[in-house]
Amino acid sequence: SLYVDICMLDFVNRLFLRVSPNVTAWCGALEDYLRQQKYYLRGQDPLQRHFGNCVLWFTSLQDAAHTHVKQILENVRSDLIITANRRATEMSENPAPVAEPTRTVNSEDCSSFVPPAPLSPTSGCETQDLPKSSRASAYLRSRCALCFGSTTSPNPADMTAAGPRIIVMLDACFTHKHRDQHGRDPPRLHPDTMFIPEEEVKKWEAKVRDARPTKSTKRQTDTENQDDHFEQCMRVPKSALDVCLGSFNAAHETLAKASASGYDNTADAALLYPHDACLFMVAMDSPGERQHFMLALIGELFKHIPDDWSVGVLYDIGCQTERSCLKWGFLKEYLHHIIWGVWAVFHTYGHNWACQLIYHPRKCRGLGLCDGEGCERCWSCLSHLVAYTRVVGYYLRLYTLDTQLHYHNEQTLWNAGEWLRRKTRQCNARRLQAEHDFQESEQDIMFLRAQWEDQVESQTRPLPSELSIVLVKFYELT
Repeated sequence: SLYVDICMLDFVNRLFLRVSPNVTAWCGALEDYLRQQKYYLRGQDPLQRHFGNCVLWFTSLQDAAHTHVKQILENVRSDLIITANRRATEMSENPAPVAEPTRTVNSEDCSSFVPPAPLSPTSGCETQDLPKSSRASAYLRSRCALCFGSTTSPNPADMTAAGPRIIVMLDACFTHKHRDQHGRDPPRLHPDTMFIPEEEVKKWEAKVRDARPTKSTKRQTDTENQDDHFEQCMRVPKSALDVCLGSFNAAHETLAKASASGYDNTADAALLYPHDACLFMVAMDSPGERQHFMLALIGELFKHIPDDWSVGVLYDIGCQTERSCLKWGFLKEYLHHIIWGVWAVFHTYGHNWACQLIYHPRKCRGLGLCDGEGCERCWSCLSHLVAYTRVVGYYLRLYTLDTQLHYHNEQTLWNAGEWLRRKTRQCNARRLQAEHDFQESEQDIMFLRAQWEDQVESQTRPLPSELSIVLVKFYELT
């Protein structure tokens, strides 16, 4: 048996948040140090197995205790809000004040709570504190109090004028893989996991497969000879969307971006908010960037927010995703609440100019200076785990990624003040420059807006067909 001081285990946990977890190297260094001090341990690797188990269960204990305390606070908060709402209702019905004993929380109440079972984002979406139509779920509020902790409902008129209520970003990283070990280790989920359950992802995969036809009903020649037009409710013509489709590998679901041979997970896909921290994660099992993974992330988000909230979604192929949703009916209950955009750095300039006029974040009301590159910073914080998570057990990999993502979210929250100050300075600098340029133009604001609308209308107009061009030339000659 091996006894390890809790302070030492806590130190190792904090160390493994900053470097790749390596119990073998830690125990080897400790044995070598003890040997130099003339302390000898019997056997081969006498510490590695026992110390690894200690670290494993201490981490689980810490996470379970943290989740248990958070659940107690949520239950108390829920009771207080329900009591306050009941009192407000009684006061409105009966003008005379009604005395009620205040509820106190004693040790017996706390001891009656059972430790929480491992939760998933889906199971945590049902909040009891307020109706779904009034504020975000407790799950989202625990992720970012800045974005989702508001207690007042916004004015719908202000929301329409200002743009989306929240902004999220989507991305997939094919560097994070997991080797197929022809079996899985015993299930061990983080008590506050960010990964969407496999069953939920499979449901979305089935929806996409059932909605799309297996084979095209039109011949290729018919598609090529078809005049340019607007598809469904798209604001960009078909010709521009086809150019964007050919510019991005992510738009080709069947194109392999990573080898699937020997891997049961080929990538990870994440949904993040503008502070560069993660809300939801999906473990991908396809060599290409299949659309149902991104749809599962967006659908999961809408389960946690009020029905009247609008969402700005930044995705490198946001135009193609909206195109598919309108064509095949994906997310049809949420589409009128989504403002699609594409990333403003690197990815945007692969899009056709007509597409940029509509989907560039700088040209979408309410998306502001968001660039979507927070996804890359999130993948960077996980980069030291690439080699480790590729060879460990399946569930240990998910647990390790969850632990690292929680640490990253905490660090992001600690740095929120500096982040807000930096962004405020950037916004002020951009505003002053824009006001200077406007004054230099010596034009009326309404005139400039009308010119911009005319430019968008002109440059997003469908291209004329070859027959139309021939007829125009014929009439010009005659």
